[in-house]
Amino acid sequence: MNSGAAVNADRPERPLWEGDYIRWWGRADWEWIACVNCGRRLTGPKAVRQGFGRECAAEVTAEMLESAKRKEHAVCRQALEIHDRAQNQQSARWMRQSHLKRQMLARRRAG
Repeated sequence: MNSGAAVNADRPERPLWEGDYIRWWGRADWEWIACVNCGRRLTGPKAVRQGFGRECAAEVTAEMLESAKRKEHAVCRQALEIHDRAQNQQSARWMRQSHLKRQMLARRRAG
């Protein structure tokens, strides 16, 4: 994943994964969806590239952006591994989703 949103004309209809701050479409195609400072949804193209809105621009540091990316990437990898494992084991769809939801809730509670 890169430091900004890569616009891909052949982007799939749905993202492979969506976290608290990042929506990932696959390969190097991803975008910020929430401000790393206040957590509000980002709407403008510049904000989606940068990871923060106009109001938070003075408060966001490079360390905050990198920290959010590292956390999101780790959870994304874990979610995709769980999904792949569940696909290989032919488990029911609701079991897969409930497990992913539990993982996401535990991550959000942790901080």
